[in-house]
Amino acid sequence: PNGAKFIDENTMLITDRAQGLCTYDVVSGEYKVHASEYEGTKFLGLNDLVLDGNGGAYFTDPGQSDYLTKNGCVYYVNYGDGSYAIERISDGFAYPNGITISPDGKFLYVAEFNSNSIICVPSKTYTEGKDTPYVVARLAGGHGPDGVLTDLKGNIYSAHLGAGEVAV
Repeated sequence: PNGAKFIDENTMLITDRAQGLCTYDVVSGEYKVHASEYEGTKFLGLNDLVLDGNGGAYFTDPGQSDYLTKNGCVYYVNYGDGSYAIERISDGFAYPNGITISPDGKFLYVAEFNSNSIICVPSKTYTEGKDTPYVVARLAGGHGPDGVLTDLKGNIYSAHLGAGEVAV
C-alpha cells in the first residue's frame, strides 16, 4: 500500500501498488480489492490519492512511467454510492506521484515526479468551459515532487525529494 485515507470512521481507501484500489476495515480487519484494472488493462502500480469530499477520490497510477515513457494516469473512483466505479481523468504523465485538490474542488494538482513539476488538471467538477492541463510549478534541484497538499488559501505544498525542502 502507498496511499490511504479514511472514507468513514472504520474504512480506509487504499492505493496498493501491487493489488490496485482497496479498502481496509479497521474493525474487522478485512482487506478488499475493489479494482485491479481499468477497462480490461491492469493498473501500472497505484501510488497516492485525495478525497473530493463528495464520495469520490482521485488517485495516481505511475507504475514505472518516467520522463521518456509518459504512460502514468490519474483516475477517479466513486466510492460513496458503493459502486467503486472508476473513470480515467487524464493520462500521459511522467510518473504522477502525489495528488491533491484545490479548495474549491475544480482543479487537481499532480506531482509529476520525473519532470520535477506540479501539473494542474481540471477535475470532474470543473464546468467553466474548456481548460487544459498545464504546469503550475517547476521545481529546481532535487529529483521531483512527491506528496502534495493545499491549504484553504490555495497554496500548494510539496515534499521535494532530493532537495531537502517543502516547496510552496
